[in-house]
Amino acid sequence: MSPSDTVISFRHYLQNGITPFASDFTESKIVSDLLTEFVVVLSNYQEEGVHLYPVIFISEDLSSILTTVGGSDSITIGSGPKTRETVQSAFKECAPLAEGRGWAIFTVLMEDEIIYGIFRTDQSPLNPTPFERLRKSTSAPRRVIGLTRMGGGFIELRSDQGKYKYIDVTGSHEETKNPSKLIREFVKLATQAAPDEFKSKLQSFYYRVSIDLLHSGHGALIAVAHKNEEMPAIFRDGILLEPKIEILLDIEKLITLKDTESFQRLMAKNQLLRKMAFMDGITVIDTAGSILGYNCFIRSSALEKKNKRSHTIGGARRRAFDVLSSYVGENLAGVLYKSQDGLIDLSKS
Repeated sequence: MSPSDTVISFRHYLQNGITPFASDFTESKIVSDLLTEFVVVLSNYQEEGVHLYPVIFISEDLSSILTTVGGSDSITIGSGPKTRETVQSAFKECAPLAEGRGWAIFTVLMEDEIIYGIFRTDQSPLNPTPFERLRKSTSAPRRVIGLTRMGGGFIELRSDQGKYKYIDVTGSHEETKNPSKLIREFVKLATQAAPDEFKSKLQSFYYRVSIDLLHSGHGALIAVAHKNEEMPAIFRDGILLEPKIEILLDIEKLITLKDTESFQRLMAKNQLLRKMAFMDGITVIDTAGSILGYNCFIRSSALEKKNKRSHTIGGARRRAFDVLSSYVGENLAGVLYKSQDGLIDLSKS
């Protein structure tokens, strides 16, 4: 075979990078091949043309997964030999059930087979997501590996022993921006003025909202204003909320009362913010996590001033992000941008 006939295999390079994650398992070579298949399938998984974003956890013991990520109510769906075909079957049978993050997929590597299914996740907007629990795991190692698709073809692979790798399978010629890192930076920005006693809970609230934005088929633009300041004058029209929606008050009530009504109220606000962000225009919050307005647009004078020196290429939302970014530092604390096709960017002071 001549050099020109040689096929360059992406799988070969990917598997070499994944090998360290499989080294702690009994059959490391097989596990490495299976992990590669999980990454390849997850990176562009679709059902009837719709992208799905299930979270997958892998271990040699189901109880290790549930304990590490706070799961419950496991349901076994199927099983099969330790082959790529079984991985594909697990996706086909489980991914539609795990869409929306109410459930996650488990795969248990037994001696002679793979058993797979789903388990219920903690849906409280004030608690860490299962993958966040894996990131923060400090308990004795249980050999648990998680995979999540952050957006587009960007995969995060992580173990409970602190190993992690970010994988971009899009082949983009531009430097890939890490969605996981940008989301965490945005969450810190949106909660930086919150009191310390409630900050971690507010961060969990905004982290869950942000992950759902990443996985939606909608674009979004969220501006973060400084706490206790008037709505920046660069916005016009829009729907300004008087009084503003103070998520912190709902968090305080839930922590104090611990009643069903407070929980349902906070869940409803969580869903409401997502719907606002999916509408046309800009959603505006402040650095204490309060919602100030939505469906807002930039004043034409601000657009004209910026466009005279702007060479941004892109749609209206991307151009609006470029304009808003020029006001970060004085009028705004930051801006989060998410395109309809999954690209994400963040501008902050």
